[in-house]
Amino acid sequence: MTKLGLRLNEAKTSLKDAEAEKDKADHQAIVEGPQKQLKKGDKALIGNKAHRRYLKSVARDAFEIDLAKLAQEARYAAAGHG
Repeated sequence: MTKLGLRLNEAKTSLKDAEAEKDKADHQAIVEGPQKQLKKGDKALIGNKAHRRYLKSVARDAFEIDLAKLAQEARYAAAGHG
């Protein structure tokens, strides 16, 4: 392989690593966002569509973060689909 080919492969690998780090940071923000909002009260989460999809109802007017849903999405993103 030529020097140019090696550099291209290194650049691709570096880009994939950067994308993986960004995905990890994005996922962390997705996890932390609802947790911070939940401290303000579960009603604060209902108005945010991005956060609402990670909620599950535990009582008539009470919600909590659906950790299984977060884990499922993390696996999906880690597989390169997200």
